[in-house]
Amino acid sequence: MARASEWAARAGERARAEAADLELPSGQVILARRPDAAQLAVWGRLPLQLAAASVKGGEAPAFTVDDGVELMAFYRDLLLYCCVEPRISTQPEGCATDAIHPKDIPQEDWEYILRWAMRFEEGRNLEGFRRRRAGSGVGGDGEDVGSAAIGSLGDTGPSIGIEF
Repeated sequence: MARASEWAARAGERARAEAADLELPSGQVILARRPDAAQLAVWGRLPLQLAAASVKGGEAPAFTVDDGVELMAFYRDLLLYCCVEPRISTQPEGCATDAIHPKDIPQEDWEYILRWAMRFEEGRNLEGFRRRRAGSGVGGDGEDVGSAAIGSLGDTGPSIGIEF
């Protein structure tokens, strides 16, 4: 039978194996890991740029207070997941000196971690890829694929060719 402490120890080992050094704007270097697509799917989230691109016609959906509270809880969970060493904890008092409360992290650092985790800059680099140009349409060198160039061959006579 698995014990909680054993399970937590194995999870910690795996987190350290997946993690890499991340230098923050404050100069602090932490050991951090990024959530993969499967982890984001479990949380019901998309990378930021992908989420923005999924909004049709540039219309932002209505944002309620409940949405804001849910988003803040997600940010907290994301920080808890990403920061391997030092750990983030909402109750660091019971931990040794290896944990820090989210409120003690400088704003520029936690914003950087969230942007890094959600691959914000990587998504921004893809914004110009196959973007629709003004005046383009079907076959107009836009995002739609036009028909192949077909010229009129006319009557080529009884020469060699395929006949039906």
